[in-house]
Amino acid sequence: MGSCRVFKFFGEEITFTSFESAGNVTMVLSPEDIDKLGEEKILLILRWFISHKEELSTIMLWRDSSYTYQRWLGEFLSSRSGRRLSDMFGDYLPLVHYTNTTSLLGRGPSSCLPYVLSHLRRALLRVRPAIIVACGKQAESACQLLPASADLFCIPHPAYRLLTTDLLRQTGEAVQWRLLLLDYPGLQIPKRDLSYLYHEQVRVAFRQLPGHVQVQELPIVGDK
Repeated sequence: MGSCRVFKFFGEEITFTSFESAGNVTMVLSPEDIDKLGEEKILLILRWFISHKEELSTIMLWRDSSYTYQRWLGEFLSSRSGRRLSDMFGDYLPLVHYTNTTSLLGRGPSSCLPYVLSHLRRALLRVRPAIIVACGKQAESACQLLPASADLFCIPHPAYRLLTTDLLRQTGEAVQWRLLLLDYPGLQIPKRDLSYLYHEQVRVAFRQLPGHVQVQELPIVGDK
């Protein structure tokens, strides 16, 4: 059962329902307030929470208060995008952790929410990954602003309609070879086009071009 928390925005008192589970706090707006405020004002409220309420893990715009991160993850993994990524990671799938670029959950697939670097930094501290696979333009932009503490592999969003299985295969192969090299530095890769995996740090983007895949090395932008 959630508890009610009241905040004052735009001269009005707005009620959120707060749910806490395993240290994660989820804030849910009522359907009435969603309709009354409109998405422009709601986005301003969300930005306020990002700035002032760092302990919140998720702020939700969904009308359905049962829609949690765990439910989102289950639905994502069963979607076409989730299945494509599962196939890409292959035997390393049990090692994969998923997160969004934001702690916010929108009202539907068409929602476009800004990335939240503090959310991504918390995910890095929690998981401490050896490799980050950024899916989509927003994830690529956000992850390039993070501390260069992990390798970065960028690919198009798995829902991109022109994305080919060849790009996913090449990415999965590169990620798996890189993980092996991190454990066995003297290992020889029997492919010349993977020589970039021997760099001290790997930051690359796999670009989907007509008829082929281009691997582009990325600069280290640095933490913001």
